[in-house]
Amino acid sequence: MDDKTENLNKKTLMVISTYVGGFLIGYLFNVFLARVLAPSEYGNFKVAEAFVSLGSILVLMGGSKAAAMLMTDDVLGGNAQKVGTYVWFYLKVIIVASISIFILSIIGHYFHLSIFEGNSYHPVLLATLTIPFSAAAALIGGMFLISKRLGWAFIPWRIGYPLTRLILCGVVFISTGSLDDITAVLLMSLTAVGIFIFQLRHAIRRGIISFSKIDTFLDQKTWLKVSIPLMFIVIIQILMNQVDIYMIEWMSGEEAVGHFAAAQTTSSLTATIKNSVYAFLAPAVVLVLKEGKIAMSALSRKYFLLLIVTVLPLSLIVGINSHSILTWFGHNTELTHLALIFLIAGNAIDAILGLSVLWLQYSGGQKLVINILTITLIANVVLNAILIPVLDVEGAAIATSFVKSISAIVFSVIVYKKYKVLPWGCKE
Repeated sequence: MDDKTENLNKKTLMVISTYVGGFLIGYLFNVFLARVLAPSEYGNFKVAEAFVSLGSILVLMGGSKAAAMLMTDDVLGGNAQKVGTYVWFYLKVIIVASISIFILSIIGHYFHLSIFEGNSYHPVLLATLTIPFSAAAALIGGMFLISKRLGWAFIPWRIGYPLTRLILCGVVFISTGSLDDITAVLLMSLTAVGIFIFQLRHAIRRGIISFSKIDTFLDQKTWLKVSIPLMFIVIIQILMNQVDIYMIEWMSGEEAVGHFAAAQTTSSLTATIKNSVYAFLAPAVVLVLKEGKIAMSALSRKYFLLLIVTVLPLSLIVGINSHSILTWFGHNTELTHLALIFLIAGNAIDAILGLSVLWLQYSGGQKLVINILTITLIANVVLNAILIPVLDVEGAAIATSFVKSISAIVFSVIVYKKYKVLPWGCKE
């Protein structure tokens, strides 16, 4: 094994370990909340958390994802002013879009729309305060990733964010003897603010970003032309996972959301491994596409095997022990163990075959990816509407698992036809 390959393996292991470590801390946090809060309050928190995840991608307009395509040369070349211009532009986009979402949330609360119940503020309204800082932290993290400072790119948000939330909520519960959904969301917001400030200060000190010379008109149209399609891809992918939560709340109520959230949180272990690999791969995919099919085949094979040896064993362990694992959450969440089995199976297929999406979205195939994902999302909504009234949370799990699996297979077929590269790296 040469030094370059060994170094790449070490970096990959570090990123996966960071994501998995963050998942375990976040899982402990969710178990703690599920046992401390009533099922309906835990459901409220999970809806708010999902809203932050989706809103953060929306207000950022794909700025962090597009950075790998647009800023690699400038970051690696030390052009801190150009990087600062890019960051400043998207920070302004985040601020404007976040204010718009907050206003819409106020209107939604005023008219008691769907997730806004009664006369008291729903946690979603408070969660809108988290969105700009979550998005800004992702933007700064993207610059650290390109500069190959992997620790600063992933650890603050993947480890620091869930750990700080757990500590703060634990301190409040121990000191006061109680904790509610509103307080949990407020502490989530404070944590996001702290992480963003911490990362931004370090990026400036390291010379990655400089705000000394800002050209407010530099390449902005080009940036948006590249980033907005990537934003839509990520939003649809997130909605694919979140549509269950929203539709269960609408059709079955918040207690069912709380139960389903336990299964969904557990099943996200495999998605976490996939996301860690693909987040690390994004800059590499851009470069490998320029090298041709042989390099694509080698990269595909390497990470296909990596996902096989990590995702499959974990999926089997979780699936076999689904009932006992869910008892940790309390409130009879173990009754959703079948939903967990369906979700973990769908996530495993999506993870192992998912690299095809990266090949397409970074090679000019963004529109094709958006079209396929949109059809998949619509199919998921339709299946949810049909299955939830009949099978409850298990119906939602079946719908999402099925459409994600079919989508992953479709993308793999398209990449094979276009590049003659299969997910396991073989080529004609």
